[in-house]
Amino acid sequence: ASGDGGLVEVSSKRQLVFSAAVDTSAPAGRTGTLLLDPMDVTITATGHSSGGSFSESEPNVFTSEEESASSMLAWGDIVGALASNNVQITTSSSADATGNITVAAPVSYASAHTLELLAHNDIAIDGAITNSGVGDVNAHAGWDGTLPGTIYVGIPVIVGAGNIQVNAAVNTGGNVNFRAGNSVTTAAPIAGVNVELAAHGAGVDLETNGPSGVTVGNTISGVHRVSLRADKMDLSGGTITAGYVDLFTADSGTAVKLGSTTDAEAYTLELSQAEINTITSSVLSLSTSEGKITNTAAINRGTGSLHLTADKMNLSGGTIVAGTVSLNTSTQGTAINLGSTTDAAANTLELSQAEINSITSSNGLTLSANGGTVTNTATINPAGANAIGTLTISGNFTQNASGQIDLDVGGTAGGSYDKLVVLGNLVMGGALHAAVINGYVPVNGNAIPFLTMTGTASG
Repeated sequence: ASGDGGLVEVSSKRQLVFSAAVDTSAPAGRTGTLLLDPMDVTITATGHSSGGSFSESEPNVFTSEEESASSMLAWGDIVGALASNNVQITTSSSADATGNITVAAPVSYASAHTLELLAHNDIAIDGAITNSGVGDVNAHAGWDGTLPGTIYVGIPVIVGAGNIQVNAAVNTGGNVNFRAGNSVTTAAPIAGVNVELAAHGAGVDLETNGPSGVTVGNTISGVHRVSLRADKMDLSGGTITAGYVDLFTADSGTAVKLGSTTDAEAYTLELSQAEINTITSSVLSLSTSEGKITNTAAINRGTGSLHLTADKMNLSGGTIVAGTVSLNTSTQGTAINLGSTTDAAANTLELSQAEINSITSSNGLTLSANGGTVTNTATINPAGANAIGTLTISGNFTQNASGQIDLDVGGTAGGSYDKLVVLGNLVMGGALHAAVINGYVPVNGNAIPFLTMTGTASG
């Protein structure tokens, strides 16, 4: 037989008692999901609430016996179900219950299946959750009650509704995905392969001067990636460690200010120098959709990479040091103009010579116009003077008559000379200068393949 496991839903009008064995595994397909659906729910160490029972027939139907707005679920029953099922625990919301989930007791288990909490209102994790298996731990607060039928994917939350408070550690060999309509606050460590914390409503403004957002009050660590998505973040109380750290704004048009000493500006994600310094990663990526990134901080990523994505940037008030710096536009077709003395052109990311000079990238600079054209009227050295790196243009590249690219050459072997890589068409005007470094003495006939392109070349 083939096919995927199905959906088993156990719900009640008010109180839910769960103490049954369910198996939605599929030998030749994807594991199904067990859905538990009371009003308010508290997850406890042992026992279960009274007031109902299952029919123990097919289907296994729960019948509530008394009027109660809350339910208790024992970790033993949940862990037992996780042996062969993905488990979803959801709430309802009524005049008698707000739709909260409280993890009141700690648990340690080993499962390859996903545990997912969906609350109409708040989720409080007061007991540590430790999964030594590879199953994910997901939580959604401010859930609107609809289920797309797939674990985590497309679970909707309502803007301004629902908070996740992490007061005890969450650690899994899988991924951690926490999403709230209002806020996510961590006062205990979170660890997973990939960790995502998001506080937002899709396409809707958050109350940007209120408590909404992500607050990091302890350690967050991801084997591969940590992603934070919110219009307000407070990173000062903890640390973030991962190979790749993504910071996204939640709402289109929200600005990002790096080096800000306040956190009061509306529609702006403000991060201080100290907050930026709490992040340890090989790659740090900061992105806003249709907003502007302003830097007044001294950002030093060492040999790591820094990716900035926005349709407008002002980098002249700070400095950036990194192994590789990538500047990207967020909107399809937005151009990049290097050497511009204004910042007023529509659909164009304009960077002055001073802004370019504020960047030190020891391994090179990448510019991506997201389908637009990169135009240069400035002077650019891929890795700075007397250093070897690569200037990568993702898209078409046009250098005007006033533009200049300075290349350093320290030999003929790969990695001993600067390179210009154009992933598109090249129109080359202006100047191309080469400087000999590191004692290299050119010999007649030496070939330096400094230019690579995937499209046509002219100029």
